[in-house]
Amino acid sequence: MSIRPDSISGVVTDVRARSISSPRQRSLTGQSVETVVSEIATLVQELRADISAVGTQKRIIGLGVELAGQVDTAKGEVIFSPDLHEREGVYWRGVPLVADLQQRIGLPTVIENDANALAAHEQWFGDGAGAEDLVVILIGDRGVGSGVVSGRQLLHGARGVSGEIGHMIVSDLRRGCRCGNYGCLETVVSAAGIRESAGLNSPPFDLAPIAQAVDRGESSAIDAIKIAGEALGRGLSYVFNVVRPGLVVVFGPKELTQPDLGVRSASIFLGEMENSAKSGSFPRDTIAPKFALYPVDSSLGARGAAAALLHRFITQPNRARLAEIALRADYSVG
Repeated sequence: MSIRPDSISGVVTDVRARSISSPRQRSLTGQSVETVVSEIATLVQELRADISAVGTQKRIIGLGVELAGQVDTAKGEVIFSPDLHEREGVYWRGVPLVADLQQRIGLPTVIENDANALAAHEQWFGDGAGAEDLVVILIGDRGVGSGVVSGRQLLHGARGVSGEIGHMIVSDLRRGCRCGNYGCLETVVSAAGIRESAGLNSPPFDLAPIAQAVDRGESSAIDAIKIAGEALGRGLSYVFNVVRPGLVVVFGPKELTQPDLGVRSASIFLGEMENSAKSGSFPRDTIAPKFALYPVDSSLGARGAAAALLHRFITQPNRARLAEIALRADYSVG
């Protein structure tokens, strides 16, 4: 399951986090914990009906859930989410989401930060399969997150608060960030930040007008993309100087992640990011990490959530029995 401010999406996967059902989505009429838990329970029922309809005898082994914010995966608690409000002016804080979901749905449940969930997916099933060290970047509408794998371990830090690359102070523009600081990376790299750099109001968060303006050669749009690429590269250089990854995987809008398809804005973004990351890294003559860029699709977050669930089953000794079940190709819900 993938929780967003206005919707929840879900999919059933196999044990390699590959979708085996069509993605389903439910709109949120509110963001209270009770509303979100209720909508997830309904979505699980719908997905179970989908796989039953095709005559499968396999059973669902667990539920993975991902969302933006600070998540204590070990305790099953949402420490803080900037996207979700219990009521107006009151953010989700200290929400025991795993306990609430397990009581309501009855499935073993894992929750994870959205970028960490994608890092788990890449570590086990994506470009980073078998890699010792990798970094995943997720560029969203308002925020930028990261997941770090070092020594084959997905890093969570104290209480799950690690990988907050979006709040590195890297921008000379010193824009105010929703976290309360000024100059955070996400203020110029998120979709909203890029639109602001180009002089467009946000929301909406669509970067298509920026890409079209880049194609026309408009300097304001080109500069906005360059600012974003340079800032992300600078932030990555700080990460590189602490954790030297062999691979960086960037997920984001197609206008930033499809240089191979001739998207000029993406080519500019990638070039600025690579150059800035290299120039800020020490030593500069070290072999640079490989970069891979992918657009975000409708089931990506849910598949990441499934990967986070499977990651827990595989890596925790007390889950050995569940890992054995998983390897016999039962299904998971993400």
